[in-house]
Amino acid sequence: ITCLAAVFIFQAHVNKITQKNFRLAISYYQQAQNSEKKEERFDRLKKAKELGARYTINPNKVNPVEYVKKNFPEGVDKSVDCSAVETAINTLLNIARKHGIVAQIGEPGERMIAINPSEQLIRKKLSYLGSWYFKMNEWEDISDFIVNTIGNDRAEGIVSHRYPLEEKAVGEAFKLFNAHETLKVVFTP
Repeated sequence: ITCLAAVFIFQAHVNKITQKNFRLAISYYQQAQNSEKKEERFDRLKKAKELGARYTINPNKVNPVEYVKKNFPEGVDKSVDCSAVETAINTLLNIARKHGIVAQIGEPGERMIAINPSEQLIRKKLSYLGSWYFKMNEWEDISDFIVNTIGNDRAEGIVSHRYPLEEKAVGEAFKLFNAHETLKVVFTP
């Protein structure tokens, strides 16, 4: 199965003090390929640029850690892993600045992920957060962030497929999603 791992490192709106310290907004895509499907997929990288990412890094052409160290010597303030791919997680931990924050949303299931706690967390005084899902009481803040910070038009840009909430359609949607052929999928009643 071809695995396209998406990791979003983004400039978030937290508060004025934190906001002025942000150094980098990039979308980083890493592709793991199997022998059946060798074509490169950069549609998500292109979409990130269209949606306003200031920098995009193709890890097949540029080493992301070296790029960040060269252009942003202090590292990245905040980053989010949505892929659960070990190399992507380690990349985020390696490019985080001291007192930075790395959030893990991508869930590796039962797979163990190797990290170096001393170098990547403890000595950097890094915050490493995880979230499997978002609770209902967070939906209002998330909706507010989408509408007022991202904007509905830009958020709409990551929706690649819409399906009716019917068994056959849901099955088709998950088939495409699991094959990494979608961005975000929306189900409508």
